[in-house]
Amino acid sequence: MLQQVQWRRNDTAGYFRATSQLIQTYLKAHHGEAAWSAYEEFCNAGGKSLPAAPWLELIRHAESLRDFERAVSECDQLAKAHPQERPSLLALLTAGRISLKNLNRPEDALRYYRAADASPVPHLDWEANIKSGIADAGRLLASVPAK
Repeated sequence: MLQQVQWRRNDTAGYFRATSQLIQTYLKAHHGEAAWSAYEEFCNAGGKSLPAAPWLELIRHAESLRDFERAVSECDQLAKAHPQERPSLLALLTAGRISLKNLNRPEDALRYYRAADASPVPHLDWEANIKSGIADAGRLLASVPAK
């Protein structure tokens, strides 16, 4: 209800805050579909970015629904919106993994893994995953005949 009051008052910043909180509440209650619906309202109203942690949870939900294109797209947006935060690194790794394993797009996977490797976020604990992803994507690219 707070959302609607703020929308009617033309308080878009308040509307976006309330909607973001609603999305987080839905996620905590494990209501993924309701969270997606609220997120789509947020985007349709002009919202550009959620806090990184709940956005990452939405991505995980999209992946669990096997909506891989949407998950990768959201990962890309999250990484661009929050480049200095740890969830952006996880989003790049997730986008790389999904691109490689589920979408069969090794060139995209390589781009995401390289972006993760170049990330300003400390990532020593993910270094092995990043290097492995780069190697796997490189091998797959090398095995594809040139067009």
